[in-house]
Amino acid sequence: MRFFPLAALALSLLAAPVFAESPDTSGAEKLGWKLTLQSWTTHGTVESSIDIAKKLGLHYIEIYPGQELSKNGGKKGSGKWGPEMTDEQIKQMLDYAKAADVKIIDTGVIGISSQEDQARKTFEWAKKCGITEIVSEPE
Repeated sequence: MRFFPLAALALSLLAAPVFAESPDTSGAEKLGWKLTLQSWTTHGTVESSIDIAKKLGLHYIEIYPGQELSKNGGKKGSGKWGPEMTDEQIKQMLDYAKAADVKIIDTGVIGISSQEDQARKTFEWAKKCGITEIVSEPE
């Protein structure tokens, strides 16, 4: 069995106690690293994933396509993460993240169509969300 140091780091962060104050990430920052939670690991909603990142003292998150936005059911904010989001849903998620001092910086794994109009839709959505990195398996 292979040991993956980053997987061990992720597991240790999830198993770590809630911090009374944010952990010291200055070493990572000096290296230009952004310690990021991949929301798939939380198996929750976008909102609950942001809450976990905040509890861990992480300021960045990657959201996966198709992840439920919130547990609001039929209320505002319900829906899934992806290019089909409305401007209102985008604003709600960005506002929620900002209030938690967490920034959504990437998304993936997301397909990018070989059709320019569909690919453009994905990139325009990512730009609205402030996403700087897209993890993809293009056609």
